[in-house]
Amino acid sequence: MVPIEMGRRRRDVYTMTRLREKLTRCVASICVSAALAVAAVAVTGSAPAQAEPPFQTLPSGLQYRDLQVGTGPAAAVGDVAQIHFVGWLNNRGVRGDLIYNSREHGRSVSFVVGTELVMEGWNQAVVGMRAGGRRMVLIPPELAYGDREIDDVIPAHAHLMMIIELLSVEKHGE
Repeated sequence: MVPIEMGRRRRDVYTMTRLREKLTRCVASICVSAALAVAAVAVTGSAPAQAEPPFQTLPSGLQYRDLQVGTGPAAAVGDVAQIHFVGWLNNRGVRGDLIYNSREHGRSVSFVVGTELVMEGWNQAVVGMRAGGRRMVLIPPELAYGDREIDDVIPAHAHLMMIIELLSVEKHGE
C-alpha cells in the first residue's frame, strides 16, 4: 500500500511542477507583449493602431464613418447645419490633393439640410449626425459635382473624401 501512495505523490509533484513551468512561460510571454507595447508607445508616441470601424454605405453610394459621435441634437432635413470641413480628391481610398479646409480659411459653412444649395453628398452626410460629431465621408461623383469641373481644382467625375465636423444644428421651426 505504501508504494501506491508514494507513486501518487510523485505524480502530483511532477504534475504541479509542469503546471508551474507552463504558468511561468505564460506570464513571461504576457510580460514580453506588454514590454513591446510600451516600447512601441515610447518610440512612436502613440499606442499601436486599432482597427477602424468599417464605412457605412448608403443606397446612394455615399460612404461614411463616424470619427467622433457628437452629443448634441441630430441633424435632419430642414434643419440648419453649421459645419467645418476638409476636402480632398479621393484617389481609390487614399487622400489626394487638398480641395479646401474651412478652418484654414476661418469660415464655417451653414446650410439648410436637404436643399439644392449644396452638393447632395453634404445633405446625405449630415443627416443623423449629432452636433459635436466628426465624420469621414466618401462622396461619389454623382453626389458631388458630377461631370462639372470646378475652378481647375476638382476635375469632372471626381470622387471626394471629406471630414465634416458638425458644429451646431438649428432645428427646423426653432
